[in-house]
Amino acid sequence: MVLLNSKKLKTSLGIGAGVLLLIGGTYLYYRVDSPLENFGSATATLIFDFGDGRREIFANEKFKQGENLFDFTKNELARKNITFEYQEYPSLGSMVTKIGDKKNSSKDGYWQFWINGEYASVGASDYLLKPGDKIEWRFSKSGF
Repeated sequence: MVLLNSKKLKTSLGIGAGVLLLIGGTYLYYRVDSPLENFGSATATLIFDFGDGRREIFANEKFKQGENLFDFTKNELARKNITFEYQEYPSLGSMVTKIGDKKNSSKDGYWQFWINGEYASVGASDYLLKPGDKIEWRFSKSGF
């Protein structure tokens, strides 16, 4: 028969409780600090460089977990009543053709985007946003 007040049992229970507190605290810390897991949304910054000295910056805009850049951009511009046009290409996805008063043309330039300072390697509809992303749309003649 095991005695409930034995020193060995008390030590084991104390260690077990400490481990559970450590694991539970770590779990809660990461759950609370992770906006995507805790609230279903996070924030990103959208920057629009119109190529003529004008820039629009929308900082800390909320997005939903799993939202792609194309939908995020379209929704944010709609909320701010800024023109957004695009062309659908069945095998390639959506191509942005106009933001505000700047429309794609071989003479003036095209809308392109950078993710956290890097030129995009995927289309906007294929890029899933991450918390803290800084997305810059630039109207430019050159790609880089």
